[in-house]
Amino acid sequence: MPKPDPLAKAEAELKQAPGVAEARSLEAQAENLRQSHLQAMVRLLGAQAESALSHHDFRAAEQAASDAIVLQPDQPILRRERARIRAAAGDFQDAIADLGVAVQGDAGDVVAWQMLADIEAQRHDYRAAVAALDQALTLDPHLQGGAALRRKLVLLRDGQPA
Repeated sequence: MPKPDPLAKAEAELKQAPGVAEARSLEAQAENLRQSHLQAMVRLLGAQAESALSHHDFRAAEQAASDAIVLQPDQPILRRERARIRAAAGDFQDAIADLGVAVQGDAGDVVAWQMLADIEAQRHDYRAAVAALDQALTLDPHLQGGAALRRKLVLLRDGQPA
C-alpha cells in the first residue's frame, strides 16, 4: 500500500476545513511541505532574492530566483517565487508565464492561484482574474478576503449593475 502524500492530505483537508483558523493552519502546513524539499543552496538563493527585492533590486532578485530554478527545476514553488518578483517589477507577462508553470506542476497551490488572480486584476483582465480566484476558492473556501474580492472582480468583469 503506497504511503499517502502529506501535501495532498493537507490540501484535501484544506478544502474541507470547518473554519478560518483551521484553514490558515492547513494552508501554513501545505506551504511548509512545499518548501521542505528545497535544497540548502536553493534556500540561500531564495534569501538572496528576498534581500534584493527588499532593496528594489529587481534584476538581482530575479537572477537569484532563476538560479534557484536551474538548481531545482522540479519545484513549482520556485516559479511562484520568481513570479512574485517579476510582478513586483511590473513584468506581468513573465509573472503569468511563471505562474502557469507553477500551477501546472502544483495545481493545489492556493497562493499561486491567488497571485495569478491579483496579477490578472492588475492587468484589467477580470475574466482571467475571476477564473483564477475561483480556483483558489475551490482549494480554500475560507480564503481571507476571497468572497469580497470575487464580488468586486465580478462587478469589474460584468460592469456595474443598472
